[in-house]
Amino acid sequence: MKALENVGVLHYDIPDKIVRFGTWLRNALRAGHALPASKSVWLINWADLPRLQGILDLAKARYEEKYPEESGFFSNLKFAFLKFDNATSEQAYQMAVTGLTSFLKDLQKSVLLQARKAAETGEAIPKWYQREFIKRAREAKILAVAFRLMEDVITPLEETWKMVEDQVGTEMAAKITAKLERDARKNAA
Repeated sequence: MKALENVGVLHYDIPDKIVRFGTWLRNALRAGHALPASKSVWLINWADLPRLQGILDLAKARYEEKYPEESGFFSNLKFAFLKFDNATSEQAYQMAVTGLTSFLKDLQKSVLLQARKAAETGEAIPKWYQREFIKRAREAKILAVAFRLMEDVITPLEETWKMVEDQVGTEMAAKITAKLERDARKNAA
């Protein structure tokens, strides 16, 4: 069986009073190349721990700026980073495959839902959905590479990309992807 080395998990518990912070946090983690295993458990490459801690701190600071009335509730916010060892690295691998497959299925469901709505109304899928679909499909590929899962998820990844391209259009998908890659390079510099 395959295994992942130097992988850990981030587990968090968000108080009900700041539940919308979870959306902020999940978006930041995905962009930071963490792989969702469940709603509050994320797989991370252990070498990325300092950078991910910075992402958590930045998400918290930005949220507190936007919603200062909720900042007092952050004292009950809990985070834990746990590293897998040799005995649990196979479980980490299974969690990674399951998490990424679930991520792709959720994206496919969202694409199909928006396609159905567009067909019912006779209108195109809104541009922001199109950009979001491309962004999520790109994130899935980055995660598959980062966690060395391409071999295991290549078929669902290709199916998802084809579905997105069918709804967005090949040319638009290429334009959006190019912009996302330019933005990522600019942000990395």
